[in-house]
Amino acid sequence: MRSLIAALILIGVSTFPVAAKVVVFWHPGFPTVSSQPVAHDTLAHALEGMEPVFSDLDQLKDPTALAGAELLVLPYGSAAPADAWGAIMTYLRSGGNLLVLGGQPLRVPVTRMDGKFVEGRPQDTYARDLNLQHAYEVPT
Repeated sequence: MRSLIAALILIGVSTFPVAAKVVVFWHPGFPTVSSQPVAHDTLAHALEGMEPVFSDLDQLKDPTALAGAELLVLPYGSAAPADAWGAIMTYLRSGGNLLVLGGQPLRVPVTRMDGKFVEGRPQDTYARDLNLQHAYEVPT
């Protein structure tokens, strides 16, 4: 009986992924809204051992960038990359996980126009798409 249990545990552990794919949206010049900017090195250090993949806006817009990812990290506070929203929603609706660092999640849509990032009007549209009804700031 003990050998059967040990074998089942070994099978379960051997099929569990050792390192999950983590995708971090990272684009120089993308604005941080209602939060403090997080340095690239800080994110890389915090995610050490998870082999994070840093993807810019063009890469994130490609749905294959999130294929097989266990987690998507948006480190720009309330700013949401509106140009990549279709790929993000596809990923999340297929069971993906999202971590938003700072601010109110997905509150300010940001688009790229003529090579510059433009902040849109704050809104709840993106958060409601994910059924995020309430977001609260954590007291410092």
